[in-house]
Amino acid sequence: MAAVNERSRQRAAEVTAIALPASVMAVMATWSAVRIPLWRDEVATQSFAVLDGGDRAAALSHVDAVFRLYYWLEHLAIIGIPSPLGLRLASVIAAVGTVVIAGLLARKWWGTLASLVTGFVLTLNPFAVQMAATARPYALACFFVALAAFAMDRATRAERSLAWWLAYAVSIGLAGGMHLFSLLSIVPLAFLLLGASRRRVLSWLLSTVLAVAALAPIAVVAYGQRGQVSWIPRPDVRRALGALGSAIVNRGDSLFKLPEAVALGLSVVALGVGLVVLLRQPRSQARTLTIARYGFAVGLFVVPWALLLVYSLLATPYLRTAYLLPAVLGLALGFGFCADAFRRFKVGRDSWIRYAFGAALWLLLIVPVTIGAATTFDLLRANWWVDDFPGIAHLAAERVEPGDLLAIVQTPSETGVAAGFANQSGDGDLQRTTRQRLLTGNQPLVDLREVVSVRPFVTTRASRTADGTMWMVFTRGDRDIAKSRLADDGHTCSVTGDDVQFGLLRLARFECR
Repeated sequence: MAAVNERSRQRAAEVTAIALPASVMAVMATWSAVRIPLWRDEVATQSFAVLDGGDRAAALSHVDAVFRLYYWLEHLAIIGIPSPLGLRLASVIAAVGTVVIAGLLARKWWGTLASLVTGFVLTLNPFAVQMAATARPYALACFFVALAAFAMDRATRAERSLAWWLAYAVSIGLAGGMHLFSLLSIVPLAFLLLGASRRRVLSWLLSTVLAVAALAPIAVVAYGQRGQVSWIPRPDVRRALGALGSAIVNRGDSLFKLPEAVALGLSVVALGVGLVVLLRQPRSQARTLTIARYGFAVGLFVVPWALLLVYSLLATPYLRTAYLLPAVLGLALGFGFCADAFRRFKVGRDSWIRYAFGAALWLLLIVPVTIGAATTFDLLRANWWVDDFPGIAHLAAERVEPGDLLAIVQTPSETGVAAGFANQSGDGDLQRTTRQRLLTGNQPLVDLREVVSVRPFVTTRASRTADGTMWMVFTRGDRDIAKSRLADDGHTCSVTGDDVQFGLLRLARFECR
């Protein structure tokens, strides 16, 4: 009876270690998905999702072909639940699923404590939480990477592995279908082959080649649209480190200041100490297997970032934090191993030395997670993320007068600015015009419109030149680009007053002649 009770308690602990962080992620992601208004990239998702098949194909021939599969999924989602929650529900489910799969892997590999730590590192990570409630494909891509790791781990150890290799191929293919850069996870996944037979290595190669080949048409079309991300700067040292550090702290894409430096530095030290502890173990088949699994975790954290960095330096810049969500999964699994290894590691004969050294090791894990968790709590309290469309639409309705001009600046890389302002202001004519331009791919850099009324907010295409008062809606550095375009058309505009910021959106008043 005692043995049965012990097994029951152990089983309950294992289930709790997975279910608790997954439940917390579900609550936080759903809370945010219901409450936070759509920001510009999500507005782009909405704009594509509401189109029927033919119109969506026409729009994708101009921009965002890489998201073809994701937009089809979102089209089905918004039919079932026509609301922001409907758009974000796939990300919520994917994020919770990632926590569950990561917990299952950590429990199988390293035990219950590792499972609990892995789950909460993911759940408290602000980047993971934000993507969990964002209508973009990154959470889904990360989920399929986790699923591919789960299937591959089974395939490399099971006697009958055909079904698991098929599951791996489908999972990694879907990960790439959500976002092509998820295929960079294939390299760290290869660590799981350490100690595997030649037959299993060949099975992995065949499964991987088939999955990648199926995505070749999407990759070819997406490469033809690479100008859409031409705004990404070539990374210097600060941006390179910031891309990875921001995956832990998430205060801004590729931001690298003291919190990011401390979190990234301590994380690297913790993973390094974990490797040292692992290599101190006696040589055995079990150690080889642990090296393979820990190598996958650390590789998933570092390798995609390193590959994007090298490519960005030598060819086209693509390195940014938004493309590195699987790195958080790798970090979580790595910290899960470290938690179990640090618990077992003993140094010195005096108890106070052991306790002090053990506390120092645990601080290496706790501090980076705590720094990131502070941003997570800020996200949960915020009323908007990235762009405050309700705020800018409200201020425009208060300050703009009928007869004023409204210039909406939207570069090719910012497909949701015009649609987001149109939706939030309720400007029906601008909504229809923006939708038609999405189909034809002829959204102008500067859309000059004349304000007819402000309550309700109504604009029409400007029938006169840019003379008099003009209000400009833009993001970050786009104001100077717009002024240059207006100057090319023979108009001189000078700003009056300071820009009003709404996240990354700006509203500015000009006098033009």
